[in-house]
Amino acid sequence: MLTMQSNEIKARLAEVLRKVEAGQEIEITRHGKAIARLTPMKQQESLQQYASAVDKMQGFNKHVLAKDESIADFRKGGQR
Repeated sequence: MLTMQSNEIKARLAEVLRKVEAGQEIEITRHGKAIARLTPMKQQESLQQYASAVDKMQGFNKHVLAKDESIADFRKGGQR
């Protein structure tokens, strides 16, 4: 596992993300103390998150407006 300081991560973010995407784990430190770890997404986790997002987006289309209901009324109803 590679260890990098938070300011170095900020300065080299694109490079760091390429390394993580390639499978490298990176531990982020601040003042010598570990504060976070960047790990690559597993293929299955990625697919599950994608499927969940698609399901949620498809759910937005499920509501059918009544004849006397406007889109504005529908939006206001969700804010209560």
